[in-house]
Amino acid sequence: MTALLWKDFRLNLPIAVASAVVWAIIHAFLILTMLFFREGGDPPAYIWGEALTTTNTISLAFSQLLVGALGANAIACERADRSAEFLFALPPTRVWILMSKLILALALALGVWGAHLFMLEVIVPVFGILPATGNPRLAGFYPMMLASSICLFGGSWLGSSLLKSAAYALLIGVALTGAAGGAISSIQVRLKLADTPALEHTYQVTFLVLGIAAFAAGTIHFLRRVEP
Repeated sequence: MTALLWKDFRLNLPIAVASAVVWAIIHAFLILTMLFFREGGDPPAYIWGEALTTTNTISLAFSQLLVGALGANAIACERADRSAEFLFALPPTRVWILMSKLILALALALGVWGAHLFMLEVIVPVFGILPATGNPRLAGFYPMMLASSICLFGGSWLGSSLLKSAAYALLIGVALTGAAGGAISSIQVRLKLADTPALEHTYQVTFLVLGIAAFAAGTIHFLRRVEP
């Protein structure tokens, strides 16, 4: 298992590094902007808190693409370079291979979430701003991001199991998540439904069900597929 984990880590290292670099650049740009446009001194503490809250909520929303990329890259990348055929000739079973990929993807995704949670729940309150869990404006933000991330990952995982291209696999995940959200929004407009917690739960449950179903379908297909 250790060898499999190292292999999958090397395969996904560019994605992890790119995510860390983008996150660092966003925060560096925020700090430079706040310092450059200050008027008559340093910006008040609450301004820093609001800026960090906005930056990290937007960043966490876009980081879902990283989660999708991890699912899309899991299987398709090895099929594209023909290493999948060699891998299946080695002792590890397909179940162990999948477990390695899933553990690595989960670890990297938790790292991304951990960085954002640290900023939103630990650093932001230092500036006198409510953390995201106590901010009425962000009520339901974490559950929605988590549910849509699972849908995006599951759809991309299914695409990775079916295709040789990680890019096309990611598109499947994005399309599945977008179609689900768009369908619910369309129903909301047609029925003139107001934004309520019940509607948010509808989004979340739909994303979760589709994501889990797509992940299960991709896993079953991978276990039964004959490479190449």
